[in-house]
Amino acid sequence: MLSSTQYKDWVRQSMFQEVAEKQTIEVGGHLKWFNYVKGYGFVTTDDGRDVFLHLSCLRKAGLSFVEEGSEIWCMAVEGARGLQAVSVTQVRPANPDNSPQQQQTEIPSGTMSQPGDLSEEPPENEIGAVVKWFNKIRGYGFLTAENTPSDIFLHIEVLRRSGITTVQPGQQLRITLEEGDKGLSARTVRLTDV
Repeated sequence: MLSSTQYKDWVRQSMFQEVAEKQTIEVGGHLKWFNYVKGYGFVTTDDGRDVFLHLSCLRKAGLSFVEEGSEIWCMAVEGARGLQAVSVTQVRPANPDNSPQQQQTEIPSGTMSQPGDLSEEPPENEIGAVVKWFNKIRGYGFLTAENTPSDIFLHIEVLRRSGITTVQPGQQLRITLEEGDKGLSARTVRLTDV
């Protein structure tokens, strides 16, 4: 009798053996979406076809993360459910000319600064906060801060306005708050130098 781990390995080997026996074709497109928790996503080709992309293909190519919208070229096979990537051959990041580090974003106060940087004069009501968790795919997460009775909601649009693409649990930020119907939420976000 196989253990669940042995069974999963057997199924995985069978899938890859079946895929390896088929003829591969090179396809290119843009990463439509990728769920790193589930370990898969899809690349959309220029002709509108979806290519299933498993996390193992990214890892074999030495990649741990690819931004949605990035151009990806991969070797794929035609399977019962459509195209499936078997290896990633090349990745070009999404919008390399418009990366947050290179473009300037208007800070809500009206002053110009590099995205996410601390300016010389922080707003009076700015407080320190720590990222509790953030899910980029869902587009939101929560922060904690001293002297606040509950968690603070953080929406991805607040990050984008500040030129920040994502945050990690435990990361320290400087924020301003606003009170909404459902509680506290971050109005502005800036990175700390810590």
